[in-house]
Amino acid sequence: MSVTHTHKPTINTRKAVGTIVGSAFFVLILISGFFFYTLMNQGTYIQQQVFSEMRNFDIERAQENLKCSINPVPDSLNLTITLKNTGPRPLNITTVGIWNNATFDYYNEITINGVDPLRWIKAGEQLTFNVTAPLGTYQMQFLTEKGLLFTVSYP
Repeated sequence: MSVTHTHKPTINTRKAVGTIVGSAFFVLILISGFFFYTLMNQGTYIQQQVFSEMRNFDIERAQENLKCSINPVPDSLNLTITLKNTGPRPLNITTVGIWNNATFDYYNEITINGVDPLRWIKAGEQLTFNVTAPLGTYQMQFLTEKGLLFTVSYP
């Protein structure tokens, strides 16, 4: 008589497979949660850096202060303009705009002597230059690199 043994899966082996599959899913969930947390944490850090840079930029812009004096040169069409930086930080004049108040025309033909359009003025220092323009009333605007606009009317 011959005896053949057949091996049938028992309840214990089925439980082991289920435990391994469940553990694998649990580990995958933990790994995906860790990556999500890392990604969100990095995004929050970058956002805080950008907000900090924006806040510092706004503080620096608010500290810009410019005083302007305009004096006519006798017997000529020249105006001597003196810009003094009275703020604690250097500022950069990027644009000088001059408008005729009577016609609201922007004067491109007005010659501005002695000013470099990208000119830094250190704290406490001043910049003096001449403007040759026909007689009239003008509005002069000085734009800084940080976007602050200073407006002066003459006379």
